[in-house]
Amino acid sequence: MLPVKVDAIVLKRSNYLESDKIIKILTSEGKKIDLIAKGVRKHKSKLAGSIEPFGQFEACYVSSQKKGLGVLTSARLNKWYKNILLDQDKLFLGFEILRITEKNIEENADPEFFKLLNNFLNIIDQQNIDLIRLKNWYFANFLRLNGVIPNLKEDIQGHNLRSSIKYRFDLAKMALDLEGELDQNDIKYLRIIFDKLHSSTVFRITNDHLIDIKLEKVVNSIFKNYLQI
Repeated sequence: MLPVKVDAIVLKRSNYLESDKIIKILTSEGKKIDLIAKGVRKHKSKLAGSIEPFGQFEACYVSSQKKGLGVLTSARLNKWYKNILLDQDKLFLGFEILRITEKNIEENADPEFFKLLNNFLNIIDQQNIDLIRLKNWYFANFLRLNGVIPNLKEDIQGHNLRSSIKYRFDLAKMALDLEGELDQNDIKYLRIIFDKLHSSTVFRITNDHLIDIKLEKVVNSIFKNYLQI
């Protein structure tokens, strides 16, 4: 078969035999593919430096004619987000996002998932990023791409939300109900992170860190209910 060339991000790696690795990649086309990187664990392998975690690279591979693994024939690193490796909290979140993405994405998914993950890596590689806000933003967008979007415009009775009332999030009905702790600023922030906006909009907001922590509970509860953490 003819080789395929595509931009990709490594979601997962595992050792195989004496010198090989099996890698699971997400391509810019939205495909999740398992490949074998032969000899990559050898000292002089030309593939090794390009298939590290937290890198975006150009992969060239040959698909299997049957149902076996495709073979990675070459790899060229386009961007390596190395600053993630210098911060333990960023490193932990980075691996968590890769694991959750790999677990919850289909084999043939929307290419927007690749854009989302690549955007996440760009952001977390920067300095002075609120990691809870970043996680909230990623989870909300990942849910949105899976068609899971809460109703943040009306309460569960269908009434318009009022600024003088605090609400609670009803997970079963995916909407807001009375007598909670979410005020108008919290709800406005939830609307923003679930909206299809450029990430810079979210990170320009001057939010109290306590709001990010409060809304982390809401976003996590939705994710756990519909997807796998």
